[in-house]
Amino acid sequence: MRTFLPLATIAASAAAAASISRRSDPTVDLGYVTHQGHSNSRGVDEFLGLRFAAPPLGDLRWRAPADPEPVAGVQNATVKQAVCVGQDKLVVAGVTEEDCLYVNSYTPSKATANPDAKLPVWVYLQGGGYQTNSGGNYNGTEVIVQSGYDIVHVNVNYRVAQLGFLGGVAVVEGGGDYNVGLLDQWKALEWVQEHIEQFGGDPDQVVLHGPSAGAGAVSHIMTAYDGVDHGLFVGTIGDAFAWGVGAYPNDTDAHFAMFSSQMGCANATDQMACLRATDINKIQTFDRNAAPPAGVPTPNMAMWFSPLIDGVFVTGPQQDSFSQGKFVKVPMITGDATNEGNTFAPNASTTEEVTALAQLEFVNLTDAQIDTIVAAYDHPRPLPQHAAYFSVVADILGEFGFICPVNKVSMGVAAHLSPDQVWNYRWNTTEQLEVDMGWEAWHTSDIIPFFGPGQASGPDGYEDLDIGYSFYPGGENAAIVPVLQHYLISFIKNLDPNVERYAGSPEWENWGEGLGQRLRIQTNATAMEEVPQDQVDRCNMFWDLNDIMKQ
Repeated sequence: MRTFLPLATIAASAAAAASISRRSDPTVDLGYVTHQGHSNSRGVDEFLGLRFAAPPLGDLRWRAPADPEPVAGVQNATVKQAVCVGQDKLVVAGVTEEDCLYVNSYTPSKATANPDAKLPVWVYLQGGGYQTNSGGNYNGTEVIVQSGYDIVHVNVNYRVAQLGFLGGVAVVEGGGDYNVGLLDQWKALEWVQEHIEQFGGDPDQVVLHGPSAGAGAVSHIMTAYDGVDHGLFVGTIGDAFAWGVGAYPNDTDAHFAMFSSQMGCANATDQMACLRATDINKIQTFDRNAAPPAGVPTPNMAMWFSPLIDGVFVTGPQQDSFSQGKFVKVPMITGDATNEGNTFAPNASTTEEVTALAQLEFVNLTDAQIDTIVAAYDHPRPLPQHAAYFSVVADILGEFGFICPVNKVSMGVAAHLSPDQVWNYRWNTTEQLEVDMGWEAWHTSDIIPFFGPGQASGPDGYEDLDIGYSFYPGGENAAIVPVLQHYLISFIKNLDPNVERYAGSPEWENWGEGLGQRLRIQTNATAMEEVPQDQVDRCNMFWDLNDIMKQ
């Protein structure tokens, strides 16, 4: 495994900053600010660190994002600004900060400042488990080049962890808002509607895309306000939906009490005012694993800092919203990796250890219900560098947390829009070095090949685990890169992955009727397959138990 250090980012930013005086560097006037970007050597204009909302500091902490203030003069947009500081992260100037509500825009140089260009817009919501921003340094250049310079790319920062998803009824009682991380994303989409024409984009052809928590965010935005269509997007791509538990605010009162206590605000007359006045560096010392204060029950660990059912933005459980048709009905690509759970699972050596871990994950189920779940997965397969029953734990977490939600969304879109308007995939491409470490086709490992080798690395996020070399020219998986890229590029441009698919790649058939069809995306073995009946049965088991698990 390799770790990406911010030094490369710093060096790239310095080089970009030095080029601002070049006569060819583009300028866009957004009304509230004028930005000067940078034209890179591949015919793409980069506008980095564009503020789409006011700094969420002081009185705006734990409140919905506000409009940015006007700024006079031409502002440098050649340096990426900080991503939102996440769980267990230090505040590092220019890298991870609380003042972080920025987007980065990449646009073909031919389209910059040309409102008549009307290019399709690809908006990317990064993942990170709602705890970090794991894709703030991703570069859209390669995808734009592969599209024939026919799309505009925007990636979005949003508040995470305790700053983005603080729960407990005291938050609203103290004048705050729930789900401010989701509200940040909504604000960014409104920014796109208002300003993307200045970058050559078409506000009527926006496709929203995200992996993991970013896919969960796509889902939450589709179902926001009971699924009323506000005209913010015309298509979506969701890669391994991470929905969170779907807790209600009062379910997280113990979490708020523990947080407030550690910040020294538990006895304040106005706890939210006290928390807003707390230094960000102290906020970042919060320890969710510490013992709760006297009189506070032990918080449900699964409910830490993720989207809440607030009754306004998030009006109900995601599985119910898609089953009942309460979502914006647009064409959609859904997908996952074969071995989603391998990224997160702890080791287990026996069935008994699997059962003990399942009891921690599914705290409201009876022993008999836990035994039913474990029995459905009790088929261990040996994996290098892992205990004998690691694969059983990984498969439980992978299907319950990601694959079953993907299938639920696919079924919802098929039932309430059309089975011809949803395409599902299974990413089954592996790298030998990672197979040797027991990773297999792991969570979000398709992001690097889609953005292109060297374009999707950064200081945070699951993608840092990827070896990466196999996707470069000459590597064992180089051939799958254009296949994956052109399916998704075709969808962004045409709302159909087949129109401009890569030469020689198979037609991606839609979900259809029955159990559902999906495209297995695998180097030299990409082909259609049916969702297997045993997986459908296991997912149905989880949906039958889901209401109990949330109690």
